[in-house]
Amino acid sequence: GAKLKGLLQRLHEAKGALEAKLAEAQRAAAARAKGPSESGGDGDRHGDGAHNRVRSNGAQSTGHACMVKVLRKELALVDAALDRLLGEASTTAKAEAEARAHEYALRDAAEQA
Repeated sequence: GAKLKGLLQRLHEAKGALEAKLAEAQRAAAARAKGPSESGGDGDRHGDGAHNRVRSNGAQSTGHACMVKVLRKELALVDAALDRLLGEASTTAKAEAEARAHEYALRDAAEQA
């Protein structure tokens, strides 16, 4: 039971870390989608500079979107693992409880015989 509890604890921590990373990636992607906040400067006067900035921005936001996708997939895997472990833990606990109940029943029967 202790080993399972430790594993569940680590999975919960991993899930928390993934959720934090996902939120950060989503914020970054949203910020990138809005574009650079500083306006003016040389880039606006020279069409070329503005074009380059937009292109590099697009690449960054695509990167963030990919990161968000990857993190969501990882989070789903961690969730699935947690569900499986919790299922096993409750099954194990039920099996242990049943075994104990049988053990007590046998002991009672033996004492009464």
